[in-house]
Amino acid sequence: YRVEEAKRRLLDPQTRHHKILAVGFEVGFRSKAAFNRIFKLKTGVTPSEFRARATGGGQAGQTAAPPPD
Repeated sequence: YRVEEAKRRLLDPQTRHHKILAVGFEVGFRSKAAFNRIFKLKTGVTPSEFRARATGGGQAGQTAAPPPD
């Protein structure tokens, strides 16, 4: 649940200006390491990679992350 909520917040126009670490804390993670580890385990990318790909900041040849559920 926390990762899905983090994905939503990373892309939501109302909260996407929040720092990535702040989003992790907002959804209940207690450390940057835990947030990054669990997020990557569940999605295959780090939170910063997810946001960059979804907002067009990914590297050429990469596809954007799917929209949140």
